[in-house]
Order: sequence, then C-alpha cells, then structure tokens
Amino acid sequence: MCSSQQLCSNFKIKLMSFFSSASETAIRLLIYVYAQSKDGKKLGVLEIAKHTDTPVAYTAKIMQILSRKGLVYSSRGLHGGFYFDKHSPEIQLYNVIAAIDGIGFLEGCGLGLKSCSSQHPCPMHEEFSAIRHKLETALKATTLAQLAEKYSDKKAYISLQNLIP
Repeated sequence: MCSSQQLCSNFKIKLMSFFSSASETAIRLLIYVYAQSKDGKKLGVLEIAKHTDTPVAYTAKIMQILSRKGLVYSSRGLHGGFYFDKHSPEIQLYNVIAAIDGIGFLEGCGLGLKSCSSQHPCPMHEEFSAIRHKLETALKATTLAQLAEKYSDKKAYISLQNLIP
C-alpha cells in the first residue's frame, strides 16, 4: 500500500505509460500523417494537431524534431507541410522512440541501480532483460505503415475524437 495519496497517484501514472509523453505523441502524429499523406497530401500543423487532440505548439515541436531526424518529410511555403511519399522507407517504432527519447530504457537497470549487469545482477536482472528483449523485438517488428493501416481501416484509434461517429 502507498503511504501517501500523491505517491500512489504518481506510481499509478508511471505504470500506465511505458514511454515518454513525447514518444507517445510522436507515434500518434506520425500514424496520422502516414495515413493521410499516402496520395502525396501535405499536412499542416493545425490539421495534425486537430485530428490527434494534441496542442498546436507541442505538435509543431514534435514534428520539427521528427523532420530533423529524417522520420518525416517537410516542406515550407503555401503548399507545404509534413508528409510521407511512395519512396519513404519503412519506419519502425523503435526508430521513432530512439529519435525522441534515445534507447536508454532498453539498457538501464530495472531497479534503477547505477551498475547492473549479468556479472553483477540486481534481483530482477533476468526478468527485466527478458522483458526488454521482447519489447525491443516488438518495436523493431512494428512499422508506422502497419499502424496507419489499422487506423485507416478503423480497427484502431489515435484520439478520442476518432470514437465519435
């Protein structure tokens, strides 16, 4: 049991979300752009923000980072925006998370120790190593194209707005 309400609340929040808010947002934004730009359409920040229930300034910041990292194309001007095209490479979720947060979550100790290895393991080392391996495999096997297809086919959603008929 938690000794204080704030501690319990913080603990629950941590358990609900494995990746940072920025990584989760980046994935949602890219799914939307991928699904909408198949035919060469370029999307502006306002449209992306509206359809993903994301604040405009935050959307702009995340999309700018993703563009600089080469995960999405962008062009300036009156007919500019963010887009993917027929020649866009397959983008793994692993690459999106690595671009935003790095891959430290796959390397650190599950209990937060500064030094933890197979030679000097923490009590949870083997369990966390197995979980990390499965997570890394899943992130590398999952592409934006796969997720965008689920979204386009209405088999998955990326915002509460998508649930309203």
